[in-house]
Amino acid sequence: MLDTKRFFKLTDGADYLVVAKSPEHAEQILRDAGIEFCAEGLPYDEAKERRLLSWEELPADRAATKRVYLSDQAGANPVPLPQCAIGDWFCSEW
Repeated sequence: MLDTKRFFKLTDGADYLVVAKSPEHAEQILRDAGIEFCAEGLPYDEAKERRLLSWEELPADRAATKRVYLSDQAGANPVPLPQCAIGDWFCSEW
């Protein structure tokens, strides 16, 4: 059975879009990336414990309206989030 793509948005001042199999998988993707969250530069689990993060799951039709860049090279075109692979994540700050 193929894993179904699901789309998640995490907000901590910046927005993160994550393509994952489940909410737990989305958390693990960002945890594994070693991102520091909030102005304090907290690791994921500490920011979560302090309730500084806000998650929402995006329905497929709403995810289709989100455009992301797969490359930071000049001339790169944005693609709809559903075209991305499970495990991909993007940040509004980069």
